[in-house]
Amino acid sequence: MHQWNQNGWFDKDILTSDADQGLNMIKAGKAFAVAQSLKPGKDREMSVSLGIELVQVETAEPFTTTGDAQGAMLGISRTSKDPARAMMFLNLLYSDPKLLNMLDWGIEGKHYVKKFDNIIDYPEGMNADTQTYPNPGGWMFGNQFNSYLWVNEDPKKWEKFEEFNQRAERSIALGFTFNQEPVKSEMASLANVEKEFGATLRSGAVEPEKIIAKWKEKRQAAGFDKVRAEVDKQLAEWAQNK
Repeated sequence: MHQWNQNGWFDKDILTSDADQGLNMIKAGKAFAVAQSLKPGKDREMSVSLGIELVQVETAEPFTTTGDAQGAMLGISRTSKDPARAMMFLNLLYSDPKLLNMLDWGIEGKHYVKKFDNIIDYPEGMNADTQTYPNPGGWMFGNQFNSYLWVNEDPKKWEKFEEFNQRAERSIALGFTFNQEPVKSEMASLANVEKEFGATLRSGAVEPEKIIAKWKEKRQAAGFDKVRAEVDKQLAEWAQNK
């Protein structure tokens, strides 16, 4: 990362830029690439929402962790006044294509038009910059295999997505979730260390050897060994039942 930074491949304001800066710079013609978590057809999805042509290049094989699985979960608040009906609505997100696509893309004829049965496009005269429905993307709700595809997308996207999921290597700790309660204060201290050093390390903004040594020293003082021992303990207990 430091070498890339020295090569001038990063935005000069990388330490202070936000998550959308790279995409905004690409849109403005001032950058050529950003790093993203990928899946089949991610480039086509982003091309629709950004209004510019993007092409994805995979640099690693798919890998599934507990965090990935949890990122796709929906839950009902324990303060919900009617959890049964909330559950009914969540069930509909996975079974009712009409509801799902209304949430995904808006109202047919107003926010999108159908080109074929499950292929859609912007209405005439509308594009990514002028569309009036805040498009979060089909990945956000329920069963995305029921989502319509845009005209620029591969008609076999969902078949390829299924293959992608099946060929993903699964972490041997898939399903394990760490209970932070026994080391809550140490985790808070480690989060502060990460806040201090994380962005600098990832951006390659400084000579790595010196800062890594200082990072490890502070991490150690924040209770890293205690946290690691607790993780090992919980993981061993979890693994006994697997």
